[in-house]
Amino acid sequence: MTYPLAFFSMAYVKSLSNSLYISLGSALGQTVSCAFVGYGFARVRFPGRDALFALVLFTFLVPPQTIIVPLFILYKNLGWINTYQPFVVPSFFGHGLKGALFVVVFRQFFKTLPWELEEAARIDGASAFATWWRIMVPLAMPAVVVVFLFSVVWHWNDFFEPFIYLNRMEYFTLPMRLSVLSPSL
Repeated sequence: MTYPLAFFSMAYVKSLSNSLYISLGSALGQTVSCAFVGYGFARVRFPGRDALFALVLFTFLVPPQTIIVPLFILYKNLGWINTYQPFVVPSFFGHGLKGALFVVVFRQFFKTLPWELEEAARIDGASAFATWWRIMVPLAMPAVVVVFLFSVVWHWNDFFEPFIYLNRMEYFTLPMRLSVLSPSL
């Protein structure tokens, strides 16, 4: 099979745009939400914080295959099958591939930053959200970049969830198109 034939039979441009949309949208959502949750676990003291963090760590141990049927039923009832929403929307709530790991990365990073930065911001009249967004997130840029890149790569390479939620060829990602193409070679 020649490259031009493979290029057109795969609908490469459409598959590439699908993969980019799912990967970048999900990575953006996971990065923002996990940074917010990680900051909360690192800096906000509340009753049951450690138990809740242990629960987040436990979710890292649960394989995604165990919850795929309830999620499929939920997304079907919401009308999200054959759309990008099952990938992008949950990621803005911290759910998705390796979300618990990203919360741990941000929590550990925010724990290393000095408390005096937040105290100075509070004295200057900044709200808790403004302190997080204007001071802590820019300082956490190394963690933001690492989480964003890992999330993009993991969503790009994911075959399982797109295979479950996307049935129409026009929504297929590149890994799904390659699996359709390989038997015809």
